[in-house]
Amino acid sequence: MTSKKDESMKMLEESRSQMMKEIDQYLNSFYKRRDLIKQALKEKIQLRKHKIGVARQIVTTNIRFLASIPFIYGLIIPAIILHVFLEVYHRICFPLYGVKPLRTRDYFVFDRHHLSYLNWFEKLNCIYCSYFNCLIAYAREISSLTELYWCPIKHARRVFGTHEQYHLFVDYLDAKAYRKKIDQLQHIAKKGGIKKPDKSNTSTK
Repeated sequence: MTSKKDESMKMLEESRSQMMKEIDQYLNSFYKRRDLIKQALKEKIQLRKHKIGVARQIVTTNIRFLASIPFIYGLIIPAIILHVFLEVYHRICFPLYGVKPLRTRDYFVFDRHHLSYLNWFEKLNCIYCSYFNCLIAYAREISSLTELYWCPIKHARRVFGTHEQYHLFVDYLDAKAYRKKIDQLQHIAKKGGIKKPDKSNTSTK
């Protein structure tokens, strides 16, 4: 009983320590983004010299790229449907599990429109790419917390591109560890999981 309590306290301490690191990382990235945007606005005239008109860009663009536009932008329909269902699912179900819902603004970032060297079509492309990739990251986080809560078991085979919570999962055949750790892992899921530090979120000069 004491051993289980000590292990729980250790995991809580690790979770707290990780949370403090994430707060520091968020503040650092926030101020770095703010400085980058201020710099972009300050250097607006200088950056505008590198701007290319839409008409010129279309004329010089390979026809194969232009032909792909309907297929790229056609994905916006399933993307919006996915977004709606993700919101309905995790806003309703996460509170039922005791898992804190995600803050949308932490995952959806739109700041490339400040860049004066982009024309309106390039800015539109950037907005679309930002939305789609942020949506995938948002969906991944929701699914990873769901898996951590309900099925934290590693696969028998190696899986490429695993999410941040996968390293917490128990081994495939370790039934004893699963029964022992399931409550602890669900508690971690309720706290938002344990995220690995990511030093590549913002640009560096």
